[in-house]
Amino acid sequence: MLLGPCRPVLAERKDPSLIQVEIDVPSSGWDLKLKSLHLKDGQLWVVGELVLLNDKSLPRISKVTDQLPVAEEWSKLPRRLLITGKTWKESFFNGPDWKREDAYAAVTRAQLQKALEGSREIYSRPRGSDAPGFVGLTRAQATELAGRRGFTCFFANDPWASSVTTDIDPKRVTLFMSGGKVVRATRR
Repeated sequence: MLLGPCRPVLAERKDPSLIQVEIDVPSSGWDLKLKSLHLKDGQLWVVGELVLLNDKSLPRISKVTDQLPVAEEWSKLPRRLLITGKTWKESFFNGPDWKREDAYAAVTRAQLQKALEGSREIYSRPRGSDAPGFVGLTRAQATELAGRRGFTCFFANDPWASSVTTDIDPKRVTLFMSGGKVVRATRR
């Protein structure tokens, strides 16, 4: 698991940075969604969730990644990564080195709520669809809608694909196709 360095990328924020998290998972059917950032005990706590999108995916060690913006004033704080949704045993891939600064703690939702007591939430990813209105459209319809909204499109034929890199272009929507229709849409 890697808790990567923060990098300036978001022009609309003053001195913006990104926190990027990458985690090894037992199959390509998993996805990682970072949910929020909290301040507690002089540390920046990063909260995320592992989600199994496709339980019929190939059992091979894969990487999932996600990122969140963080203000420069908090980007240099020591970090603690709390992840919900993990269902496999560490012995599956020899697990993280728990003494490493960037190791994550797999917790239940109840443990997470208790751990976050007394923390201050400084960022929460908006809930709902990242790109509303695209699901169910054909490729041509989705391209037209994206054009009206000022977006460019990237089409993926595997609806359960989990990108190894995260698109940071705010004007691009990734559309996952199956049976000639958009089944999932994401935008950063």
